[in-house]
Amino acid sequence: MSAADADEDYDRLWEEYHHQSRIGKDRRRFLIVAVFDFCLVTLLWILYTVSKGGDWATVFKQETDFTNPDFFKTSLFDVTLAACARMIYLILFYAILRGEIPKRLVERSMSAFLINYVKALSAHVAEVNSGRN
Repeated sequence: MSAADADEDYDRLWEEYHHQSRIGKDRRRFLIVAVFDFCLVTLLWILYTVSKGGDWATVFKQETDFTNPDFFKTSLFDVTLAACARMIYLILFYAILRGEIPKRLVERSMSAFLINYVKALSAHVAEVNSGRN
């Protein structure tokens, strides 16, 4: 085998690998939407936190204080963390590992988390409103 044949084999193998490792347009768009979703949720959380008033450093510390027993009732930082986790997992499973089962698991677990969060928040709002009457 000559050097030219080895170079041709290397080029052929590289082209096959490069062709197989490409991400399709739909997957790429979905990953861009996942990153955009994280950025939008983070921006909305920052705007929400800043609009609470007071000293920004104090408000941000209160929003991110996991030791507060009412953390899930008073903060929306956990939604931002859920968006971050969703983005990381979707990038990992859509772009790197390309697995169907982990992808569905992530989508369903994030949906279940957000549905339960909305239910808990609605119950808290109803409790606060009933206390005002």
